[in-house]
Amino acid sequence: MKNLRKILGLLLLTLTSCQKMVAQDFLHPNLSESFAQFASQNPSKIYYILSWKMGNDMIVTLGTSNSYSYKFTDYYTEKDSILITYYSIDSIFDSQLINVEEMTKYHSGDKLDYPMVDFLANCIHKDSMLVVNNDSIYPLTSKSFASNAAKDTDVFSRTDINVKINSFINTQLAPLYELRFFYVGEKAYVSISGNFYYDKDKSDAYFYRNGHLVVISGLTSIPANCKYDKAAVRLVNGGIAGARGYTKENYILPMPDVYEIKKNNLKLVAPEKAFSLIFRSLRK
Repeated sequence: MKNLRKILGLLLLTLTSCQKMVAQDFLHPNLSESFAQFASQNPSKIYYILSWKMGNDMIVTLGTSNSYSYKFTDYYTEKDSILITYYSIDSIFDSQLINVEEMTKYHSGDKLDYPMVDFLANCIHKDSMLVVNNDSIYPLTSKSFASNAAKDTDVFSRTDINVKINSFINTQLAPLYELRFFYVGEKAYVSISGNFYYDKDKSDAYFYRNGHLVVISGLTSIPANCKYDKAAVRLVNGGIAGARGYTKENYILPMPDVYEIKKNNLKLVAPEKAFSLIFRSLRK
């Protein structure tokens, strides 16, 4: 029994060391330590790392999956039959935090010897953290990004819309946020959602709400009782620096908040009806 325990102990130590060895080559020492701890608690053949900038800080997500996503892979490393993929959601690469020069560049069409899917799927374990100046790493909680809270009430003339935007941003963490203005019959609507990408076909303009990117679709569908400050927004004109755009064919649509824009207030649309309205607007 003692010999069996020793063997199992050595095996566990070896596996943990392998995880650390894989991570050491390209991760900042503090992030490497976090990754090694995550890997030891969640053994897997495939790990993914996602990151994006939030204000002056960085959000990093570690995860395991049964497959890798070719659309969510910028770089990868492979060692001891373990695959680690890395994807920068906003295309901002912090070489001090994650040194991609120590990884292999992933090119469209590359096929690795692991199960492959379009988008991230079969995510088994996931852990997100807030990285401050690369030297401090904290578990991500609502308190973690209090300093980046959305609080301004500019851009739109109606306070209620600005407040709804802020509330969504402060409760739904995302790399970017989308506002879609549209009509169904005579009724005007606005949807608010978080996303990894902006809609490359439909996006018209964007602005930053206390450092958070907000992309607007349907400028011509903004009703007269909800004017916007043209000087406060920038036209997309082919792209947004630090953000990725996709066509609606490969566009991820998370659960939005949809409001009917009434004369004096916003009326929340029931969730079961919200998606139907959004998809009708996308097909236009």
